[in-house]
Amino acid sequence: MRLREHQGHLQGPKLFISRCDSPEPITVSDEGIQPDEDNEKWVHEGTFLDKDGKAITLTKGEGLEFSADPVGILTEAVNVTDGAQGGSLMRRGVIYAEKLPYPEGVEYDDSFKAAIEAKLPHILCVGSRTPATSASSSSSSSSVNFDLSKATGTLGIDKGGTGATSASEALDALLESQPLPITKGGTGASDKDTAVTNLGAQKAE
Repeated sequence: MRLREHQGHLQGPKLFISRCDSPEPITVSDEGIQPDEDNEKWVHEGTFLDKDGKAITLTKGEGLEFSADPVGILTEAVNVTDGAQGGSLMRRGVIYAEKLPYPEGVEYDDSFKAAIEAKLPHILCVGSRTPATSASSSSSSSSVNFDLSKATGTLGIDKGGTGATSASEALDALLESQPLPITKGGTGASDKDTAVTNLGAQKAE
């Protein structure tokens, strides 16, 4: 079983549950549960239970192996020091498999997802819940700042630049690439001389 500090600091269904559909009551057995340093017996959240409410032992062989067939996963820790107690069982929903409390010596790997889903076909295992970084996040509420003070080279018009290294060349490139009519805020020209003429005529009007 997971150590006592897990109960003290990491308790709660938020650890491994993404979604739990209609959890069911279950009587959690104290059978096989060893007392901790406080002489208390805990069946921790994330423990697989069999049809009798007994905690299932997990081991790692070719994949994740179960000491008995599970009927669900305990959603919150239950103190069984004084005998069997009521608990909440998850039979259906979505979990983060890597967040389950695996025993010492059982190191998680992605093959566990298939093993869990084979035993509990109404539970879906999904990937890590690690928050996305700014590089991978698509959220419109976040922004990334770039230091362009040391940038070199040119960026083509097709990539949002001008393809030029001076203001004059940039203006030429932009005018040539897409003349914008005066009615839409442009000059209607593809060269500077015509642009000046057009703007002058517009001002005279």
